[in-house]
Amino acid sequence: MLNNMDRTALWTNEYLDKMRFHGDPVADAAAEALFQDENQPNIFRFLKDLARNDSPISPDLDPRLRDYFEKTGTLLCTPEEELLLDESVAFFENHGFRILGMLFFKSLPTGYMCEQPSKVLHETKLLVEQATRRVLETAQFIFDVSNPGWYKPEGSGIRAIQKVRLMHAGMRHMILKDLEQPWDKNSVKEGVPNGVPINQVDKVLTCQLFSLAVLEGLKKMGVKLSPREEEVHFFHWRVVGLMLGIEEELMPNTLQEGWYLQNQIYNRQINTVNQYGKTLNDALMDVIAQHTGKFIDRERLQDVEVFFIENQKIFTSLGIPEPTFWDKFKSDIILHLISAKDNHHDESGGKLPMRKHGLLDRVFHFISKLFGYETEKSNAFKMDAFEFLCKTILASMTKSQEAAAAGGSNAPGAPAAPFVKTKPAVEGEVTLIRKWELEGWNI
Repeated sequence: MLNNMDRTALWTNEYLDKMRFHGDPVADAAAEALFQDENQPNIFRFLKDLARNDSPISPDLDPRLRDYFEKTGTLLCTPEEELLLDESVAFFENHGFRILGMLFFKSLPTGYMCEQPSKVLHETKLLVEQATRRVLETAQFIFDVSNPGWYKPEGSGIRAIQKVRLMHAGMRHMILKDLEQPWDKNSVKEGVPNGVPINQVDKVLTCQLFSLAVLEGLKKMGVKLSPREEEVHFFHWRVVGLMLGIEEELMPNTLQEGWYLQNQIYNRQINTVNQYGKTLNDALMDVIAQHTGKFIDRERLQDVEVFFIENQKIFTSLGIPEPTFWDKFKSDIILHLISAKDNHHDESGGKLPMRKHGLLDRVFHFISKLFGYETEKSNAFKMDAFEFLCKTILASMTKSQEAAAAGGSNAPGAPAAPFVKTKPAVEGEVTLIRKWELEGWNI
């Protein structure tokens, strides 16, 4: 294995350019088998089923596809590595909904600021046409790889990773074979080649948006993280990234390596002029606003994005209007509300990121109750406003998808066609639900 000095020295512009032409040979072979033997309607149905983490793998599946699931179905961990993964689960139980909030307001929008990976999302139209479903599927994936024992053969994470990895390979295959809209691998954007869709560099960029960007956002919000907590969260997503097919030499070993590589990619790929950023971010903010409009409007949601991302290119890259003085004054109120509170300990000694809040937070909670957003234990308000916001978004999206699955046509952000659902769109462990007082949120 490369040492730290050799590894960072390897990640030159030339090397990163080369890795943009690397896909995922193991998953690509399985996708090739799928497309050789199936007709187009069955292919699309199969790929849509893979996007739903609760769909089982059929025993009648093509032997080559079954071989893929068998080859990628085992994670070998040392006892020390299992301890790190178990600690990362505890970290998620403490900060799960803040982490999902970072998905909405930092990780996804930062990815949209990079035109080349955004082009894939734009080509597939998944986010623009089925935004609620797409966001919930991503949230469900985070739950699946954060549940206790997720990395074990019977855990929820292994199958979820296998399905996402194969789905990406299927998307890569379809885009490269599309004769009506040919993909130009050799086109260049600000000195960076396009490469293949969902290439190695874009995969590691995305993976670290779930690790490094989340840690950065939590600290920006005021969460006090220990070095150990940062280490276990980073290690968690390093393992997930390798299982998703990121090549070993491109996957950072340490936080320091991770930030070195992420900044290299940011400097190369965050674009001031971005053909797809505004469309994708508008779709994301529109669907979130549909689920939060009773107590926070769309413009204030963009203020939260700006607060977390802290990159001046966000205004032109995502088409967000630069704020006036009055806009900044109003946003300060929102940003005060999302500031995290210090941790405290519950009766059993477990550390929970909750505490009773001050007057302003209680006023906010009282107003929220007027609009029907109330937990069963509302007399003891213990969530900060950001956690409250994220739970509201997920709860409302879940109800929307349930209505869509039942044939409802007026649900906010409902997909174009209903789908059959066998379990809640977002499903967490009992411990997470209990710690975050989610009994009244239908998640």
